[in-house]
Amino acid sequence: MLTFKLFIRIIGQHKKNVGAYFAIMVAALLFIVFNEPTDDWNYWVEPVFTVAVADHDQSVLSQRLKAHLSAHHEVGEASDIGNWVEDVFSRDFSHILNIPKGFEEAVLSGAGAGQLEVLFNSSRLANAALNEQVEAYFRILSAYLASGFSLEEGLRQTEIALSQAVEINFVNTAQSAPRAYFYFRFMPFALVLLITLILGLAFLTLNDVKLNQRIECGALTLKRRNLEKILSCLVLGIGSWLFFMVVPFALFPQEMLGIGGAMRLLNSFVLVFFGIAAAFLFSQFVKNYQQLSELSTSLLIILAYFGGVMMDLWNMGDTVRAISRFTPFYWYTILNDKLFFYQTYDWELLGQSIAIQFAFAAAILAAGLVISKEKSKR
Repeated sequence: MLTFKLFIRIIGQHKKNVGAYFAIMVAALLFIVFNEPTDDWNYWVEPVFTVAVADHDQSVLSQRLKAHLSAHHEVGEASDIGNWVEDVFSRDFSHILNIPKGFEEAVLSGAGAGQLEVLFNSSRLANAALNEQVEAYFRILSAYLASGFSLEEGLRQTEIALSQAVEINFVNTAQSAPRAYFYFRFMPFALVLLITLILGLAFLTLNDVKLNQRIECGALTLKRRNLEKILSCLVLGIGSWLFFMVVPFALFPQEMLGIGGAMRLLNSFVLVFFGIAAAFLFSQFVKNYQQLSELSTSLLIILAYFGGVMMDLWNMGDTVRAISRFTPFYWYTILNDKLFFYQTYDWELLGQSIAIQFAFAAAILAAGLVISKEKSKR
């Protein structure tokens, strides 16, 4: 077990740094977990926008539409069309709604709300939310007008229908569930980065040419040395994973029991192999530990962003989500979201997630082995 002991000894020489990494990672995770809002996770909160309305119709319908929007948003006037772009992009308003002249007559003739124009500077989801609110108003109104109601009566019935709010609750209303979700959402980045930094210490030392020559003069065969390296990586990687798993078992024990807890453990355990492969690959490109730290941190932040760790996947564009599929964090995240928000145990998705994460780890490890072999020939 000479190589194994050497591996552990190298890590032991940097035990203060390793201990500091663990403390910083866990402290950062707990800070995020316990400072995220949890009250809003148990029910739907309607978004409030700052909407400027340019009313060129000044009709009963346009006035009632503005009154309806005022009940849900902060509504102001935007009569000067020439200043629309300036108002929006100076962020005085999140949306500007243009009501053209003759709008009420167009609606009464059956044209609907198609003449409304919305200019916005917020996200696509925010724009879709406001559009859906306006369209819902006119869908209901059109149904009443088509049934023979007068405009005034149709507006009154529409407002009554829309005033009947429905409370929406999540299936999992446990107060600790959102906190556990945030822990498992951000934990992959911390775990993989920690494994990369710890194992990178050993890989950089073992990459030394003179040390390798001395090891090769020993009685251990190449196969035995490689097996001991693999064992060392697994021991340190699994040890790091177990350290991170102590926290949820201590703080969110109800989330770690049953089938859901087992699936969360499996989903996060596969990241150990990705971390080992990443550490080996990164160590082939750098000459010292500072370079390793800079390379691994920057690349893992990029992968974590695309994988939905730093930003919600549903808030990304289609192109970004398409790219996200080529990161292991993406497959971890979609299963983690499904476990917490839908309370469903999708074994097919679990198998797919694990298989793809293993494939990423194998591909990265293979690339590292190829580079290592080419460097040994020089």
